Amino acid sequence: MTVIFRDILNKETFIEILSQNKFFGRLFAFIKGKKLLVRALSLCLIGMLAVGVSIVSAGITLGFKVNYAGNFIATIRSSAVFDDAKSIAVNNIESSNAEGAIEQPNFKMTLTVSNRLCSALKLADAIIENTNDIVEASALVVNGETLLCGDAEALGDCLEKRRTAFETNGAVNSSEFTDEVKTEKGYYLKSEIASAEELEAAAQKLNVKTVSVITTDTAIPFTTKTVKTKDELIGYSSVKTAGQNGINRKTENVEALNGEVVSRAEIKTEVIKEPVEQVTLVGTAKSIATAAQRISARSKGLICPLTGGSFVISSYYGDGRGHKGMDLAADRGTGIYAASAGTVVSSGFDGAYGYIMIICAGIFTQVLYNLVSSILRALGNSKTPLYFLILAAVLNIVLDLVFIIFFHWGAPGAAWATVVSQGVSGLLCLIYIWKAVPELKMKREDWHFDKYIAGKQISVGIPMGLQFSITAIGTMMVQSSLNILGSYAVAAFTAGSKIESIFTQAFVAIGTAMSTYNAQNIGARKLDRVRKGFRSADVIGCTYGVLVGFILFFVGKYFAYLFISDNAEVVIPMVETYLQCVGMFMIPLYVVNSYRNGFQGMGYGLLPMLSGVAELVGRGIMAIVASNKKSYTMACMASPFAWIVATVLLIGLYFYVMKDMKKKLCL
Repeated sequence: MTVIFRDILNKETFIEILSQNKFFGRLFAFIKGKKLLVRALSLCLIGMLAVGVSIVSAGITLGFKVNYAGNFIATIRSSAVFDDAKSIAVNNIESSNAEGAIEQPNFKMTLTVSNRLCSALKLADAIIENTNDIVEASALVVNGETLLCGDAEALGDCLEKRRTAFETNGAVNSSEFTDEVKTEKGYYLKSEIASAEELEAAAQKLNVKTVSVITTDTAIPFTTKTVKTKDELIGYSSVKTAGQNGINRKTENVEALNGEVVSRAEIKTEVIKEPVEQVTLVGTAKSIATAAQRISARSKGLICPLTGGSFVISSYYGDGRGHKGMDLAADRGTGIYAASAGTVVSSGFDGAYGYIMIICAGIFTQVLYNLVSSILRALGNSKTPLYFLILAAVLNIVLDLVFIIFFHWGAPGAAWATVVSQGVSGLLCLIYIWKAVPELKMKREDWHFDKYIAGKQISVGIPMGLQFSITAIGTMMVQSSLNILGSYAVAAFTAGSKIESIFTQAFVAIGTAMSTYNAQNIGARKLDRVRKGFRSADVIGCTYGVLVGFILFFVGKYFAYLFISDNAEVVIPMVETYLQCVGMFMIPLYVVNSYRNGFQGMGYGLLPMLSGVAELVGRGIMAIVASNKKSYTMACMASPFAWIVATVLLIGLYFYVMKDMKKKLCL
């Protein structure tokens, strides 16, 4: 009792209790005024009485703080509660050595509210939670016997892996253990927890029964049949109908124990695909040629299939022009030798004739667009013709698909698509002029024929037309020199030309712009602006030429993969050779386009044509050299050499044209 009282005084519990009781508070205030001795005795009596009354009224009782494994875990009424909790904890632990794992606590006496005392059940849980040697785990129970315990997740994975280990992929499987296998969660000693290897070994000892529904397909061999035909010679044999194996499908129910098949029962068998009989045609007709003729033909060996011996190989074997055969071009009426009696089913251009005739018949649509678009460009409006041209290109693609794929018109269908799209673009330009450019609306007096204007147009137009024809002739000469070099050279040259064309369209645009620009300024008698225009074009063209030349020379070959798929390892290096040859001479190509078109815009027709003649001479010389030397590099240099020759001529003509135009304008 003395100890309890001392503990209360040390913790100043007395003051706290006294302050909560009004009666004793007033009594304490009264005693303060008396003598010291009386005060001391009264204070002790009052304190004892106050503590007793407060304990009774507030439900305060004497308890014990439990310090277990270095942690405060609960407050209990007596040490006997801990003994009960220890018994409960031992019973909850699945081990015979559980009692030895529980440590002895330290108790500290204290005052506490009775409703804060911990029960034996809650204390047992706290003891288990704070005992380091006790963990929660799962036990493997087989036929009611506990074999071992371990981590719950690891044990579950081992059992599932063992249960599904013998299932068949692609089949409907059902697997189960032959024994009663279950897991039970509980508390166990760390020393009794099995390792992952031990869990795996225990799972492997369990027997597994697997039932699988397996489907197996087997081939049904096809039969063969020979059909004789009098339409073919003896020795002829060809498969008319290719044979195909059938498919027989068998479904079985297979029962296995630990992967070993115990029983097998067939569920059903069905043919899901019938075999297709192979039919082979065998010729029975005899050759109409006599024995002597056959012997004579064999003695001569291979002969040309065309009579006269004069022909041109227009397509070599395997060059990728739609077939792998060889095309022989000869004059109309040339006889054809046949290996046997038969009928020629096709001889001609396969639609090329129809294509060119439709294009020529619809040439007026191209004339309409070029005429009207040129008028708009001369007025300084180059955007509107471009928009209508883009529309025509899209329309051309759509009509190509419709006429060729759906209507099956072939090459003539492509020609009709081109004519219709060009006609639409020309009509749109004409409508635009009628609506947006009232100055150009035709009047009755405008239909009067003017000989001077017509002569001026002819004097400019004919040389321009001849110029393009001359350029085409030069290109044909180069193509002839390439034909003798083989199909690889032709393919590489074609691919290189396409890549070059992609990057050099800007030069064509500069030429068109210079033609319109010079025509407008000559009409305004501003020759100085023409000179400035040439200088500006030179800066733009030369800068772009250097940039494009660099690209073509170093990385141009990689663009060839857009056009070439077969034999790339042979063709790509040849494409690189072509692009390196032309890439070094982009500036001369700019000069040819810019100055030639610029002179035409100033009203000169014959002088620009002379540059075309210079190109023809340059290409012709290089084509002849390439043919004699059988050099692909010389053939690639044909165009650059032509550009250089034409550039030299055009630079000289520039000074003459400027001087001559100054006289004509009286400047």
